[in-house]
Amino acid sequence: HLVPIREVASIRDGVGYATIRRKDQMRTITVKADVDDDRANSREILATMEPDLARWSRDWPGIKFGFGGQSEEFAKSFSSIERDGALALAGIYILLVALFKSYLQPVIVMTAIPFGFVGALAGHYAMGYPLTMFSIIGLVALTGIVVNDSLILVSFVNQRVKEGKSIQDAVIEGGMSRLRAILLTSITTILGLAPLLTETSFQAKFLIPMGISIAAGLAFATLLTLILVPCFCVIEKDVKGAWRASWDYLFPTRSPEAVIDR
Repeated sequence: HLVPIREVASIRDGVGYATIRRKDQMRTITVKADVDDDRANSREILATMEPDLARWSRDWPGIKFGFGGQSEEFAKSFSSIERDGALALAGIYILLVALFKSYLQPVIVMTAIPFGFVGALAGHYAMGYPLTMFSIIGLVALTGIVVNDSLILVSFVNQRVKEGKSIQDAVIEGGMSRLRAILLTSITTILGLAPLLTETSFQAKFLIPMGISIAAGLAFATLLTLILVPCFCVIEKDVKGAWRASWDYLFPTRSPEAVIDR
């Protein structure tokens, strides 16, 4: 016999789930949205949501949150670039060690890299652009560019020291004679990126952060290279002298004449 449904259940209109989705045997709900890049980016939005997410996790311990889309892709890409960037830095250091036959002078040359990073971040802030994946790619490329200026300067100073000049005179002469070459090298690179930085088309919008990283980072690193790298060269000479003096004091060696006399 047919039984009317009203006899066994109460019927009323309401809102319910059309589909129940599960992942790893857990019920899931997906919330999707597009980010207006002119107003914010995905990382800023997630940072704004963190207090609410923490409160919901305390109130309902069974709830778990996961993020996909731009945030997930950025995290994956950043971990890969972080590893590749570390390998690039190691490769640069090894090449400089082979060139200078020193473990300390490559560090002086590579001090331009953090200067470049600071300049790149300042450039993004000044131009009102968020830090994107293309910005990170630009930073990785910047590591191989900013060392050129300090490499030119340190090589010149070493050459003058080999010729018998004091480190102070070599540094002064190096700063004066290499100034034009260093500035022209950096300025031509920055001017080459200027058309990209001033482009307003939609296609260029994604590449502009990479150009900002390289141009602003190179400009800032060049200025600090001309000021600080000569100072580091003098400090490096003093450190080597102090190290040799300490070593000779702790582990004195007898001269051949002393050995023969004995």
